[in-house]
Amino acid sequence: MKKIIFLLLTVATLLVGCTTQTGRHETIERAKQLMNEHPDSALALLDSLQPFQGAFSKSMRMDFMMQRLNAQNKCDTIFRSDSIAKILVDYYAHHGTSNQRMLANYLAGRVYYDMGELPYALQFYQDAAEAADTTRADCDLYTLYAIYGQMAQLFHAQFLPDDEMTALRTAEQCAWNGNDTISALAAYELRVRPYYLKNEKDSVLFILNHVRDLYLQYGYRENAARVLSPKISILIDQNKYAEVHELMQIYESESGLFKADGNIMSGREMYYYEKGRYALFENKTDSAVLYFTKLLNAKRFEAGYKGLMQVYEKRNKPDSVAKYATLYAAANDSSYLHVNQNSIHQISAMYDYNRHQKMAEKERIKAEKSKRGRIALWTALIGLAAIAAALSFESFRRRKDAERRYQRLLLRYERMEADVNSRQQEDAEDIKETAIYRRLMDLLAEEPGKNIALGKDDWQELETEVDKFYPQFRKTLESYYHLSDVEYHISLLTKLKIEPSKICRLVNRSKQTVSTTRTRLFTKVFGRKGNPADWDQFIDSL
Repeated sequence: MKKIIFLLLTVATLLVGCTTQTGRHETIERAKQLMNEHPDSALALLDSLQPFQGAFSKSMRMDFMMQRLNAQNKCDTIFRSDSIAKILVDYYAHHGTSNQRMLANYLAGRVYYDMGELPYALQFYQDAAEAADTTRADCDLYTLYAIYGQMAQLFHAQFLPDDEMTALRTAEQCAWNGNDTISALAAYELRVRPYYLKNEKDSVLFILNHVRDLYLQYGYRENAARVLSPKISILIDQNKYAEVHELMQIYESESGLFKADGNIMSGREMYYYEKGRYALFENKTDSAVLYFTKLLNAKRFEAGYKGLMQVYEKRNKPDSVAKYATLYAAANDSSYLHVNQNSIHQISAMYDYNRHQKMAEKERIKAEKSKRGRIALWTALIGLAAIAAALSFESFRRRKDAERRYQRLLLRYERMEADVNSRQQEDAEDIKETAIYRRLMDLLAEEPGKNIALGKDDWQELETEVDKFYPQFRKTLESYYHLSDVEYHISLLTKLKIEPSKICRLVNRSKQTVSTTRTRLFTKVFGRKGNPADWDQFIDSL
């Protein structure tokens, strides 16, 4: 009934809004109000105004064109031309508000993303973020959140986990600032993706457990259940089957992802792989075959064939093992070829982008180091992609051959990851070269065993230096819990990886007090018992 009333009101607005110039302006404003929740209705209203564009003033026509492009984007239109986006970016570079400039550049980024021109998409996303005026009360945080979300997606596709993490943290902060709890939690949940790329499974589990607690705390029960799927996969990898059965029951009964017939919704079929693996653990091979066959029906060939290969290994049927090993290897080949061809194309495009980057002169020293790290990573990835693509053209004749190829790729990736981690560690060491950090270390060395009386200016200088390396550290931390000055100082020094025995001297507290404070903070934030090391791990993840 509500939907019918809403449609009738929309039609009434459409009929009245087309009659006068004032009415047309009101129709555009009405479309803006509908944009986020009902973009299809907003697009219908805007389309009704197309015959009257000739009567619009230039500013009204530009606003109309941008809102229509925005509505098309929200309706998942695939853009094939950048002509309108260029007009909007050029116009709002010299006219309109900061929010309009931000939206125009963001929409240009979405257009170029659809056209496959990722370097230009990234450029316009960055321009859009820079156009935002976050000091204004009317800053469009909803669009700013979307910008950083799209940047994170692009960085993920380029295998740049650190850049992806930075974008996700900024998106999360935008959502908290806009009092959008569910979007903030969604951005926080997505942190598991860069951790997956870095193969940091402990951090993945930490985020999953924490975000599940937060979803439950804020009343989002379905979301809390949905985060269990990747956790189930990791626990099966770790042979921790005792926890898996209960988590599967919660996931299947509370996630809202299963149809009445018990099948999972389209796009979520990879869960059948975990169901099949758990069935194998219980020696229910017939059930396992059923789940792995469902994967094949959903065109998830690599996982389906791999699962069936495991079934027949358990049944000790070498002929069937060989059959599905060959099919799995062929699917694995196809998957690597598809992914790596795309990677080579995208990475090459990113090189072109770097050569033409107009903002290079504005980069600071830290950004320059980050750029060098990316270049090294892209170089390694091109080598990895080339090897994977070359190997893809060979035919897997035996299972051992497939395993050898996989091991070679894995070794190359581990070397690449080690190189990136080494560069990240070098960047982290930079803060130890700041004047305030060296002064703290000198004070600790001059009077061993004695407490150090730091003044307000000392703490302020230390916080300022930390913000240069870990932007908005305090603001992000206090979005979870409001800390006292002593609690914050302990957490700040923990972030700098200063030993607890030295922290207690700098905050003029006993070792036991520093330890108890870290434990208490973990309990207050997460609502469960922990220890000082748990809090330290959380601080390190921010």
